[in-house]
Amino acid sequence: MYITSHLRIKCMVKKKILVDYSWINKSLSGGALKSCQNLHNIFTNEYFNNYYDCTFLINKSQKNLFKFKNFKRQYAPKNIILNHLFRFFLFFFLKNINEIDIIFIPNIYSPIFNGKAKIYNLIHDGQWLIFPEYFSFTRKIWLRLNYYIINIKKNKCIFTTKYVKQQYTRLLFNSSSVVIPLPFIKSINQFKKIKIIENIKFNLILSSNLPHKNIEIIKKVQKKRKKKFKNIYLVIAGIGQTYNLDKKNKIFNLGEVSESEKNWLFNKCENFLIPSLYEGFGMIMIESMIYSKKVISSNIASLIETGNNSINYIKNPKSEKEWDKNIFYSKKKKVKKFNIRLYTQEIIKKYTNIFFVN
Repeated sequence: MYITSHLRIKCMVKKKILVDYSWINKSLSGGALKSCQNLHNIFTNEYFNNYYDCTFLINKSQKNLFKFKNFKRQYAPKNIILNHLFRFFLFFFLKNINEIDIIFIPNIYSPIFNGKAKIYNLIHDGQWLIFPEYFSFTRKIWLRLNYYIINIKKNKCIFTTKYVKQQYTRLLFNSSSVVIPLPFIKSINQFKKIKIIENIKFNLILSSNLPHKNIEIIKKVQKKRKKKFKNIYLVIAGIGQTYNLDKKNKIFNLGEVSESEKNWLFNKCENFLIPSLYEGFGMIMIESMIYSKKVISSNIASLIETGNNSINYIKNPKSEKEWDKNIFYSKKKKVKKFNIRLYTQEIIKKYTNIFFVN
């Protein structure tokens, strides 16, 4: 990996970056936490730190969520209301705010008072624009207020996909933007067998249980499958799922599983299914590609950006007939081996360069 000579000259004096994790609530933002933990590996990478001096803003309950050895930390209040006030008025609470060159926020808020620091927002998805029914009236007003502040302050916005960027064209017309995929850090290759399904053939869904994940249609397909496929099970797992064994239809919901169990499921399954009707990025697709599984996915923009042409796509994800044909009858192409090292290097390079653009 290399860096341009122009950037090399500029980096003789390291830029100071404040990365804000203080807003993360472990119990409510599992996906956001995972994304930030992966990003943390970018910002603590030796190459990145040749050019940048990182400080991490956290609250004290988050000490064990990230590795901070040899890195500076600042603390925000844990209380939600006080935390919001602290982040909006950073200039009055952080003693060294005038030394900070960049504030990186992997979320959708912006400090109103932030000194001379330039603000970069990472925007993961636009779920609230597609499925407003998931969000309360107060929450939607709050989101619009934050985007309004981001827009009038002309923050730099980093989107995870071109699709997400397109969703915000009207809301963030005043902010410059760039697309950088989310990084993915592979967990240690540990496999913990799940004994109840150890000796069966199964298709796999790893997902939360929100309606747009479209899991019910796969359950219907499983229940109506032909007799010659009766020995193939459907296994479901993920955050928010509830343990349940439907032995009659061979549908096993394992509830939430550990990372080592998840690795074993990926490695063991016949096909990995992504029936979702909306994804801002689709981290789960990268995880499945790492194990070179046969992946069958909804034909939606963000997933196509991630999977390219090595995935088996369903043109109409609401069609039982199409899912049935692709799961049980069609010859499926195997995913091309995903190179985590090259993927991660490219993202480190993009983040290293983006902070010098303006």
